[in-house]
Amino acid sequence: DKELELIDIERPQCPYILLESLAKDKKVSKNLFLITSVGEEQDKVTLGRGHQCEVRISDISVSRQHAFIKYQNGKFVITDNNSKFGTLIKMVKPIPITADKVAIQVGRTVITFVIKDENQVQKEQQQQ
Repeated sequence: DKELELIDIERPQCPYILLESLAKDKKVSKNLFLITSVGEEQDKVTLGRGHQCEVRISDISVSRQHAFIKYQNGKFVITDNNSKFGTLIKMVKPIPITADKVAIQVGRTVITFVIKDENQVQKEQQQQ
């Protein structure tokens, strides 16, 4: 009944977000995606069920290239790519991902974005 840390990933020195895909029982993580602001302003991360997507979502209601996340003007922004079933309520313009918990629905899949500041991370580490 031991838990062992398999890999230690250093915290990026630039703005970043983590996307975590949970299993149906919501206790087990299936996938973890680290998205950073490193790169050009026009760089983007693609979400969808297509093989070329950086964040693959295996859900038939998700378009092949469903949405994009990019870092612009100091914020992470998600933009729907004219997907068949939309993202949230068929986004018309990009929405910023703020410090508040933001949940979006991509097809039948719900993705929750949480931005944690340094104090929150330190508190969580002390509790472990």
